[in-house]
Amino acid sequence: MNPKIKAVFLKTFGVKGVNHLRKIKWSILKPFTKDEDLIRDFYKTEVEIPVLEKLLPILISDKKQVLIDIGANIGAYSFYLSKFSEPLGARCIGFEPRKDTFSRLIKNVTAPNFHAEHCACSSENGFADIFLPPSHGQSSLLKMPEFEGIATERITTTTLDDYCLKNKVTNLVFLKIDVEGFEFEVFKGAENTIKENMPIIICESENRHLNVQGKTTQNLIDKVCEMGYSAYVISKSGKDFLPVTQIVIPKNRETADEYYFNYWFVPNSETKVLLPVINDILVKTGT
Repeated sequence: MNPKIKAVFLKTFGVKGVNHLRKIKWSILKPFTKDEDLIRDFYKTEVEIPVLEKLLPILISDKKQVLIDIGANIGAYSFYLSKFSEPLGARCIGFEPRKDTFSRLIKNVTAPNFHAEHCACSSENGFADIFLPPSHGQSSLLKMPEFEGIATERITTTTLDDYCLKNKVTNLVFLKIDVEGFEFEVFKGAENTIKENMPIIICESENRHLNVQGKTTQNLIDKVCEMGYSAYVISKSGKDFLPVTQIVIPKNRETADEYYFNYWFVPNSETKVLLPVINDILVKTGT
């Protein structure tokens, strides 16, 4: 929404009123929005997906290897991760805590190599309340200012470390994280697993979610890089794999020339091999 229009709506209706209007909007649109269409379009709109289609066959060399999708939502990422990895013998695990969204996830992703977990990844095992905004893609374990008047749902949480230990998950080759500002907690609970496996990581992070916690996307990048990674983004043109040191991390969507929010983390030990491969894929896919 245009910032000026948004300001007028907030001034007129308040946060609760705006959220109520959003709920009405989504209830009207829902009958006309099919998950299969959203997932099909995701291949075209999410620049990372065509890249992963070419990259995963290079990364996956063992049938015991695993891909994990934290914040699987309705399954757009998991659909393609499982599709791309099934012929290679690898398996995919998706974590989604929200009840209604989890139901859609298991309906949308039916590949035999996919397993869905109805819980959230966090820094500790237990329970938490997740906020349920009208748009399923904005659900968060963090209370954002715009969540005033929004309903919550009690969910189960686990650390990725404990989950992998309990379920004997090893050989993690790829990790995707999209948790609407909860990234620090996820990484805190996944540190051992990451250090032991050093997977390629794609993590969504936005300052608009982290600033309200007194944190920044740069803080997150620094934390992950301390574990032996280098951070990159795909350029707006879709043809360049840029080190984050060469970009300006956006403060907000309204003022950024290029609104980066998907950050790739490549193990330092693999950069010499993988960077030319990824750049070559970007050139050939023409995304």
